[in-house]
Amino acid sequence: MQTLAKRPPPTYHSLSGTASHVASELRGTKGSRVVAIELKPGQQHLEPTLLKALELLMTVLDENFTKAQEDQVRRIGDLLTESLEISQTAIIEGRMRADAIRRLLEDGAWLTAGQIAERGGYSKSNPAEPASRWKREGRIFAVSFKGQDLYAAYQFDPSLQPRPVIAEVLGLFKHKRDTWKTAAWFASVNGWLRSRRPQDCLDEPALVLAAAQQEVVGFSG
Repeated sequence: MQTLAKRPPPTYHSLSGTASHVASELRGTKGSRVVAIELKPGQQHLEPTLLKALELLMTVLDENFTKAQEDQVRRIGDLLTESLEISQTAIIEGRMRADAIRRLLEDGAWLTAGQIAERGGYSKSNPAEPASRWKREGRIFAVSFKGQDLYAAYQFDPSLQPRPVIAEVLGLFKHKRDTWKTAAWFASVNGWLRSRRPQDCLDEPALVLAAAQQEVVGFSG
């Protein structure tokens, strides 16, 4: 299915139909400029809307087409193109982020606040504590997934207490990385740690903190 807009002087009009039908209608219009929009199968329902949009656009085009009108049409085209580019970029970035989140969740151990309370022997009357309090205090971080906070298990020592180095790293990253990017940093190999992951080096807190400081230098560099 094709929709065509053509300009046989002195007016504009639009045509729509199958390619053969439109081609037959265009006979005898040599020299005219034609703009074609081909609709893929399943897109036929867009035809009326596209025709209306083309006809509306062509109302500003006449024999006295001014420079201002030309600039206006170009701005409309630029805006549509820019919007499409932003949309496509957002889709790609969204897919990349979704893939990264999936890998993070699959490759690591994650705990809910309730699991932390249960395994650490904390109060059963309020299972959200103490994890939510530690998060507010900046001692640990959580990622939000499907409406639930998840805590990376490596943030805790064997007694389910927060490792002090986590708070120090979070202090350095504050306002510079969101929680998913923080999780990605902990889970990525790091040259300052001899190609080891920060989450695997938490028994060497000074090294992890030094690597985080270098990361911050990269933020401002």
